[in-house]
Amino acid sequence: MDTVSREIGSSEAGGSEVAAPRWLHRVMCSDRAWSASFLGWGFLFAPIVMVIAPYRPLVIAMWVVIAIAAVWLALAGVLMATGLAMTLRSGRELPDHFWRSIIDYPAETSAIGGAKRWR
Repeated sequence: MDTVSREIGSSEAGGSEVAAPRWLHRVMCSDRAWSASFLGWGFLFAPIVMVIAPYRPLVIAMWVVIAIAAVWLALAGVLMATGLAMTLRSGRELPDHFWRSIIDYPAETSAIGGAKRWR
């Protein structure tokens, strides 16, 4: 089996075969969670540094933790770009249910007359 191909859902259950690295979904979910936490910790970082400013080793330790988190986010970005490029290169696109499994889109419903509307 090619390392690029992955099935999301089974073909028998009506799912479609998707050309994506196996690890792409995990990396994208991880990046989303880490980005949100990185942003939240960023708002707390400045006041904490002001409080512990007299204790130089603690300030350095906090900067090291922030730097490691930033390097992880950069690595996750490179992995996402690589995975998405591999998918595009295979000539396929990721279906809506792949993206909906990562980002909570509103549910799609049918309105009067069969038009689609978002709830």
